[in-house]
Amino acid sequence: DHDDHDEESVFARVKQDRWQALLNYSLHNDYIENISVKAGFTDYEHSEIEGGMIGTTFKNKTTELRTNIEHRLGEWHGIVGYHFASSDYEAQGEEAFTPATDTTSHAIYLLEEKQLGNLTLELGARLEDYLLESVITEKHHDEHEEDHDHHEEEHHELSTLAYELSQTNVSFSIGGVYDYSEGQNIAINLSHSERSPLTAELLSNGVHIATSTYELGLGYHLEDGEVHFEPENIEQEIATNFDVSFRKFSGKFGYTVNFFYNDVENYYYQENTGLIYSAEHGIEEADHEHEGALPVYQFQSQDAYLYGLELDAHYNVNANNTVKFFADSITAKLKDDGYLPRIPNNKFGVNYEYTRGKLVTDLTITHYASQDNITAYETTTDSYTLIDLSMQYDLALAGVDMLTYLNIDNITDELGFVHSSVIKEQAPLPGRNIRFGVKAFF
Repeated sequence: DHDDHDEESVFARVKQDRWQALLNYSLHNDYIENISVKAGFTDYEHSEIEGGMIGTTFKNKTTELRTNIEHRLGEWHGIVGYHFASSDYEAQGEEAFTPATDTTSHAIYLLEEKQLGNLTLELGARLEDYLLESVITEKHHDEHEEDHDHHEEEHHELSTLAYELSQTNVSFSIGGVYDYSEGQNIAINLSHSERSPLTAELLSNGVHIATSTYELGLGYHLEDGEVHFEPENIEQEIATNFDVSFRKFSGKFGYTVNFFYNDVENYYYQENTGLIYSAEHGIEEADHEHEGALPVYQFQSQDAYLYGLELDAHYNVNANNTVKFFADSITAKLKDDGYLPRIPNNKFGVNYEYTRGKLVTDLTITHYASQDNITAYETTTDSYTLIDLSMQYDLALAGVDMLTYLNIDNITDELGFVHSSVIKEQAPLPGRNIRFGVKAFF
């Protein structure tokens, strides 16, 4: 009495054409040492095929040009450059949750360094002109009574609005590296950086199928379940960053320990609004239950601070054996004392590498701590430990260089979830995975 239905196949058809050019000219005179120009053009398209039919097509044409002039002025050595980037993006289909957008940026930048005894002084600056242009389509909801049967009918009118966001971003930094002993130094850096919102952060308005959410950008306002485009007072994300690193890179034992603190104005992040969306009922309160309804997330900008540390150390036991230790920790909070969402778990681990002739064996154990510094709309992510093993052997066969390898990821088949993922419960980390292969180099 039951009909059997094959699952509808879904796959992506991807096409990309990329052209690149590089020009490098060395002068070796007293002022200009080198001039380099890099240019690239990419025409990218991918279509999502569902049941043999095209569901949504995404297209993006990007052009990029970077010119560097390496120079020396007295005791100062550095680079002055120009960077141009252009993106022409559009999406067509049911899953197009951002409108067609043209983004263009022009930037000039300067990096300089000067040696002062054991101190290397470093200065940097960047000035960017940023322009985002799009056409926004809005659906207006209207109700009226028909005279002949007194029933209400809903009417939807579409209107379009040409929108552009033009901003100037200024970034600069000052830092230094002090060699206080042979093979050991301390690096300190203070920087100010500004950036404009990306298309998805500003103009999202629709179902994002990859994350199973309905996304709204900074430019939209929600009122009684209605979405209105009101991009007033869109401000740059402005960060003041301080970091200090202690480094040792001589002898059997070496390390890098980095401490950082970032004070950010208008930090961009996604927040769960507590609303749900369904195609039949639109956006409404979450106390309604509809099959297939999706949570509504909206990009917000609030002041925040992030701080933490990163550790990378190694010990060479002998010519064949090396042990490495690594760890990183981050705390991210809004200045109203609430935690930021989807911040990665803290982690630490150990790596053992054995080398003998053409054989290299690598064993890594990584422990991810539980993440319970969460927002009200997140759930705690439990801790887990991953053990990975890789082996490779170089050989030559009939005059051809070859490489054989064996990789075993997640040896213990541990169940782990990525806290930074919106769909962590639906997409846990892969289980045990074994790969064996041979590469030949011609």
